Amino acid sequence: MGDNRKVRDENPVKSDNVIAKYTGTRFKGVGKVLAFLQTPKGFLYVIVLPLILLFLYELIKFIRKLLEAKGGNSAGITAADAELIRRQAVEEYLRSQGAAPATEAPAAEESAVEETAEAPKEEAVAAEEPAAEVPDEAAPADDSTEDNA
Repeated sequence: MGDNRKVRDENPVKSDNVIAKYTGTRFKGVGKVLAFLQTPKGFLYVIVLPLILLFLYELIKFIRKLLEAKGGNSAGITAADAELIRRQAVEEYLRSQGAAPATEAPAAEESAVEETAEAPKEEAVAAEEPAAEVPDEAAPADDSTEDNA
């Protein structure tokens, strides 16, 4: 019974094994949507077009990040870093041409970069300490003596 046969089932299903029961509730239009998805137009609109849009969106995000990364690095280079890069490029060019590199040693360049990096720290410390007044001994104490001479 239940499968529209006139013959009785040999092994009937027990009520404990029933998973669902048909109540007559229907969702109108679901069949039409599924039938539309099986057509080439439906596949194009529901599957292919959203995938293309997603791909374009991700491509635009990637290009923006790439441009930000390229543009952001040039603003972060200090003048000392730019000078060091320029000197290294000149030395590399001279080496490739067979000429002797510049007379300055790389260690001197590194110490100059370190000094410039430490200079702002020293200025900050100097700004925090009050300046001590030192009397100027070479200056005349009274301006009236100069007029009398």
